Amino acid sequence: MAWFKKKVSAGEFGDGLVGMIYEVIAQDLLKGAARINSGVNLGQPLLPQFQARGVSREQIDTYLRFGIHGCIHIITLPMTLELRVDVVRGALTAFTKPAIGYDFEKAFSDIEGLLQGEKAIGIREFQNLDCDDFILPFMPLKYQKVAATFSKFLLETSKSLGLGIVSVEDPSFDFSYFVSANGATIAAAQRGLLRVEKDFRIT
Repeated sequence: MAWFKKKVSAGEFGDGLVGMIYEVIAQDLLKGAARINSGVNLGQPLLPQFQARGVSREQIDTYLRFGIHGCIHIITLPMTLELRVDVVRGALTAFTKPAIGYDFEKAFSDIEGLLQGEKAIGIREFQNLDCDDFILPFMPLKYQKVAATFSKFLLETSKSLGLGIVSVEDPSFDFSYFVSANGATIAAAQRGLLRVEKDFRIT
């Protein structure tokens, strides 16, 4: 019952949420990237394999920063915009190290625009990628296909910032597979959100 829940600010809620889901989501994001990278063995630790391919720890951390921002942004879409900003900001303040090209205000604006259909992917080679048959049934109808949008966002971010994590040029690239993996990551984040909502209420 709601009156037994601890009352917290939106920022505190976001901080608690990222604490709950970070390890699982970070690993899932790397697994999703690994599945479309030829030569990466999912049965072995992923960080050393990406680093052996010339991807620095800073580049990996940056990919995860944008990916975690996107996941939390998506699962909080049913909230009001004002509340969503505060929750996502609270979650991202948990990260103190700078990330390549990451600015919260710009990232929030870019992701929000993409998810609301008010902004388009800028890099042409990603614009026509599609996976219409993959939906997130736990999301409101308007947002059930956002896994594909999120996946294109990750591809564009990786390329524009030179992160080297994911590329459509890799022989193992399969967009539908990438969308499916990222959809599973979003679903894991949603389960974390439901657990946090059982104990905390935003005031």
